[in-house]
Amino acid sequence: MLSEVLKELPTSDYIKPKRVSSPAVKKAYMKPYLQKKQETFTREECEAMIEFAINQHNRNAGLISMALGFTFIALFADGLFRVLGIIPPFMGIDVSVVQDVVDKLKDELLKQM
Repeated sequence: MLSEVLKELPTSDYIKPKRVSSPAVKKAYMKPYLQKKQETFTREECEAMIEFAINQHNRNAGLISMALGFTFIALFADGLFRVLGIIPPFMGIDVSVVQDVVDKLKDELLKQM
């Protein structure tokens, strides 16, 4: 079920491997690269391997960046809401500054009157 949902998600052309019409490049995609008998690669095979590696790297880097960005924005929002007093203190550590600011403003206003 999850694979069906993932197939329906829109993806950019940048992530997908480019379609190459050259038979040599298609052959390079299908070849197992770790054969002991094979010692050299053709230019087309090297370009295909490099292109595949770059696309894979870009996809993985994008996913990692997305996960880190989501984590950091969630932690920032949590800290901000705790300082503003919207979320209750965690483990008895109260970092809310709103009540302190209100108390100091009251003191200043009373002194001026």
